[in-house]
Amino acid sequence: MRSVIDPATCKRSRDEVWDLLEREVRGLDRHDLCTWDRWAPLAWGGFVGNTFNLSPQLCNNRQEPKLHAAFAAVFGRQDLHVNIGRAGAMRPTRGVAAGPPGPDGSPSTGDKPEWKTKESNKWLHWDCN
Repeated sequence: MRSVIDPATCKRSRDEVWDLLEREVRGLDRHDLCTWDRWAPLAWGGFVGNTFNLSPQLCNNRQEPKLHAAFAAVFGRQDLHVNIGRAGAMRPTRGVAAGPPGPDGSPSTGDKPEWKTKESNKWLHWDCN
């Protein structure tokens, strides 16, 4: 769903997820793709660690009226409960910039199939209680 949160809020949210990742995963640097082989232990499911993320922006997101309206539309009801849970993040798996730039100066790319989450027929997680 587009435009549920504005670009500045989205950036603060991404930054807080990265802050958590960098606290939880020794040596991970959001600005250095070479460190992305280090990742949270539950990466196979897309989770950012096994820690609740009580960061200010993510808590605010859970109370955002437009976000409530979006989930109310999906579930067909207004009486939703807010929870504070984990965050999810998945690394790109195709066309990942890797290695030195090519002769034309553009970054060389490669695929990282080992970064994929489990296939949906082997793993599916919904927080709908």
